[in-house]
Amino acid sequence: MPQIQHRIESVIGLDVAKDTVAIHDRISGRSFTVDNTFEALSEALFALADRSLAVCEATGGHEDMLLCVLASLNIPTHRGDGGKISAFARSLRRAKTDRIDAEMLALYGAERGESLLRYVPAEDDTAMLGVLVRRRMDLVNARKIERTRAKAPRAHLIEASIARAMAFLDAEIGSLDAQIIALIAASPRLMARKAVIETIPGVGHTTATTLLALMPELGRLTAKTAASLAAVAPHPKDSGQTNLRRKTTGGRRELRPILFFAAMSAARGQNRLGDFYRKLLEKGKAKRLALVATMRKIVVIANARLAHIN
Repeated sequence: MPQIQHRIESVIGLDVAKDTVAIHDRISGRSFTVDNTFEALSEALFALADRSLAVCEATGGHEDMLLCVLASLNIPTHRGDGGKISAFARSLRRAKTDRIDAEMLALYGAERGESLLRYVPAEDDTAMLGVLVRRRMDLVNARKIERTRAKAPRAHLIEASIARAMAFLDAEIGSLDAQIIALIAASPRLMARKAVIETIPGVGHTTATTLLALMPELGRLTAKTAASLAAVAPHPKDSGQTNLRRKTTGGRRELRPILFFAAMSAARGQNRLGDFYRKLLEKGKAKRLALVATMRKIVVIANARLAHIN
């Protein structure tokens, strides 16, 4: 059970939209809206640079300018999970506007600020790697759809179209693979981190690259936080005498398919993770649960090993 945290009053809540940012300052109680540009945000936040915490949500990239300004002003920042913050806000009020959302973000930070993970800007090469890897994942998923479509009834009627789409996707994925390899090769820091991750059984180029791109925080987290962030931490659902099977929820679930194949590879081999997997089976654990535990072990080991080179 999490410990009760001391309340932090000097918090800024920032609700980000495409073109604007709604800001709520808990000390003054003032709410206002500014343009989502470097100049407007810098001017508005300069007067609040002594605040102890700023809280915003991940919005798929619209928050990038805001995070850049907050970092330039040395304002500690938490980029929160939208699901958790929405649940928190719904427990307090039903009304919803940008300014109310900013106020809820500030209140969320005030009540939980001491336990919230602080945002650390990614290095330029890591940020670029994240863009490339996410784009590659999108195209791989699109290719899977085309392959499925090619097996459908009457697919022969659009065979030429499917073939052109597949050729395009293959070429684009190949181009992204080359860019990813070149980017890592040009960065001694990424090369070192990738080499460390690849020492883990079952982990090859794709898994290591994906972890580098989608979990740049590895090496700075606790084991529990790392597992939860990778969506491989089991969460209890108990009530009274009812003890339901624990499920992995939340986190960056796009990591799970990659970690699954890595765990499968490790489980088949003669290595420490393979031994770990087989011991779980001997104890009566289902194969699926043993694989998830192995996935979790991979993330925890990667986090621990990277802590020594950060």
